[in-house]
Amino acid sequence: MGTMVEVTRDVVLQEMSAARPSYTTRVLLGVDEPLTHVIAKNLLSKLDTTKKVLLSFSLKDNSPKVIQRLSDVIKTVVE
Repeated sequence: MGTMVEVTRDVVLQEMSAARPSYTTRVLLGVDEPLTHVIAKNLLSKLDTTKKVLLSFSLKDNSPKVIQRLSDVIKTVVE
């Protein structure tokens, strides 16, 4: 089954520039490692949504190339 992560997009207002997104992640099931949070935030940053997202993934290879491919696939499915 892998790891299930809840990702929420927050907005942080900076004084001199536009708002930039920030993400809150919470592992609901599976291994809670720092890399899991990085992958989840990276995947959600590619989507333009303010909704909470529940990600479930199990990766044998967590190289940047694989994460980029996964991000591209998710983007095409959601659009």
